[in-house]
Amino acid sequence: MLNLGGGDLDTNTPIGSMISPIVVALVRVELGIECHRIIESVIEAWAVGQDLGGRRPAFIDSQIR
Repeated sequence: MLNLGGGDLDTNTPIGSMISPIVVALVRVELGIECHRIIESVIEAWAVGQDLGGRRPAFIDSQIR
């Protein structure tokens, strides 16, 4: 059984076994598009010097001096 959010697709039936690889292919395409969009937005943020968050340094410059 494959749960598609709105209903189940029985992968043991002929129709289910035909549809499941198509659904998997569509999901892979969507994930690839989403990943590409995330990478583009991070590159844009770096280009304009935007803070991307993340872990802060343990010491600030004045503490190191």
